[in-house]
Amino acid sequence: MDTPIKVEPFWISSLASAPVIDFTGQIVRILMADPAVEAEAGQKLEAAREAYKASLDKSQSPYGSSLKEIDRSNDRFWRQSRAILKLSAESPNAETREAAIEVSSAFNQWPDPTNNKYAVEYGILDQLLRAVEALGEEKLRRALVWDWIQALRGGYDAFCALRDQQNQAKTETETGVTARLRIELCDCYEAIVDRLNAIAVLMPDEAHNTLSARINQAIADYRLSVKMGKRKNTGE
Repeated sequence: MDTPIKVEPFWISSLASAPVIDFTGQIVRILMADPAVEAEAGQKLEAAREAYKASLDKSQSPYGSSLKEIDRSNDRFWRQSRAILKLSAESPNAETREAAIEVSSAFNQWPDPTNNKYAVEYGILDQLLRAVEALGEEKLRRALVWDWIQALRGGYDAFCALRDQQNQAKTETETGVTARLRIELCDCYEAIVDRLNAIAVLMPDEAHNTLSARINQAIADYRLSVKMGKRKNTGE
């Protein structure tokens, strides 16, 4: 057998988020290429990588644009409900007219929520929906606004659920969950390197030699890509 090969020092903790994910993905593929050698280590590294990536993606998700889109729909549902109630209140059908007037009375307890900040708007909608839904499905159907109130309820719930996700992601980022998962990923990689290097010293074999050589090639490829990127940016 050739001279035992150790994995070269390479501190992935110094890399930015995207390179850490990309590089460890390469290492996972190398480890899993021969399941008989270090498949368990590859599975552990992949689990740590996926946990970090999921937390990172969650903290960077475009909640703002999604919330705006839902909010625009909710504004439309509220305005349509008001417009239909106004027409229904003038209906020649007495039942429709009476139901619309009663539902309008519930609406009139609160100001137009659509031009307020989210906290105020959704506080108003919460109280409004409670009052209107308390009138019952039959009355809302007679007033011809049942479908629109259902749409508004669905939009309200969707907005609140997404806002809760946004707050949770922000909390996790601020309390260091993502940072902790990054450390765990880096530690997992370093533990694999330490194991491979210990095998190279104590009980070297051809399979682990090949594994270490492939990891060293991945390190060299990354360093070259960084070097070429710097040259491109400086115009050399």
